[in-house]
Amino acid sequence: MEFKNKNLTKSQYFYFLRDLFFYNKNNNLFNKGLLIKNNYFENSFMDSFSKYFDYDNFNFPTKRKNLSETDARKILKKLSIVINSEIKDYLGSNLYCTEYDAIITGNQVSTDGSYQPHHDQRGRRVKIFIYVKDSKEDSHPLYYLIGSNRKFRKWSNYQDTRFKNIKEHQMHKFYGKKGDVAFFDTHGLHSHNKYKTGLRCIIKLVIENFSFFNNLNDKSNKGQAYLKKNNAIKIDFI
Repeated sequence: MEFKNKNLTKSQYFYFLRDLFFYNKNNNLFNKGLLIKNNYFENSFMDSFSKYFDYDNFNFPTKRKNLSETDARKILKKLSIVINSEIKDYLGSNLYCTEYDAIITGNQVSTDGSYQPHHDQRGRRVKIFIYVKDSKEDSHPLYYLIGSNRKFRKWSNYQDTRFKNIKEHQMHKFYGKKGDVAFFDTHGLHSHNKYKTGLRCIIKLVIENFSFFNNLNDKSNKGQAYLKKNNAIKIDFI
């Protein structure tokens, strides 16, 4: 199998060696790939983001709206304790928020694309789901295969990143309540088929570390182009 991105190979070897010396058994991002913080945000703060989930109907599997950079920075500041401890511990210290969206899952089912067990083809990075409203058991949960973040992976095409053989019962399921936050490594296997039709309203952030040993270096032309395209936020203000 030909591996298309040599930087991702380098990044995986780097983290494998780094974890030999800096593995923190008390940080669930290391040993599970998934970290849950219940009741992290107060209800009034979550209510300020309800404007992103105003739709005429919900006849879709998923829709998203771009979060404003101002709102993203507000959230990042409130996440500073976790970012400066668990996330820097797990990823490194040169962090950027490279994605920030408001995502709603509607009442249509889907078994395509991201609604299959998969990894994100980006190596080690942390995705954050912030629950703006209660996610009930009639809605699509967050699925995660515990410990799968620690596996070395190679892939040559999109289908190599999908794992249709993973059964739903093998994965941890999380239904977040308003103000809960889930942090997970997207190198681990996550998601599953969407058969439930209840609504789920979340803010999604993605945090990545940039260095010579990572997939992207913020000093390189490729890295700078990626940061500019994503309107990335350097996390140096918290």
